[in-house]
Amino acid sequence: MHGFLCEEGQPSERHRTITQCVEIFEFAHTAPHGTVTRFRKESDGSILPELAHSEEPQAQIDAAMEVQRGGLDFIRDFMALRDRHDWLGITPDVALSSLNRVMSAPTREEARHLGDLVHSDGFGALRQARPLARPPAWWSILIRPGTTITSRSGVRDM
Repeated sequence: MHGFLCEEGQPSERHRTITQCVEIFEFAHTAPHGTVTRFRKESDGSILPELAHSEEPQAQIDAAMEVQRGGLDFIRDFMALRDRHDWLGITPDVALSSLNRVMSAPTREEARHLGDLVHSDGFGALRQARPLARPPAWWSILIRPGTTITSRSGVRDM
């Protein structure tokens, strides 16, 4: 198997994008259930997972499911187009371009949606949840207001 976006950390620009926003990739792959705690063998020979109660806020699970539905819809639509136009493709750089833009200069709406999400490290009693995109501290805004204010057009004011 080969990686689509990068392989063994190369090219470094794409690898850097991925490592700078691992939490967003994890969010996009959120399961609608809690952690798998173990597997059990049923009397019919089937093996089923036992799941812990989900510790993620329901609004975050709902948002992740919406992102996943959108991704699957895009794949279906794109593949239907590609079936008719075999030259149609998406390069790794094009695939990451929107994510790079959101990471470097989100619109107010994008920042609001990202700010509503949390990322959790660990689970159970060791779980530590923190905001995915924390707004800057008030003193940071006072010191450098141009770096934190976005115009209505979504273009970062500098």
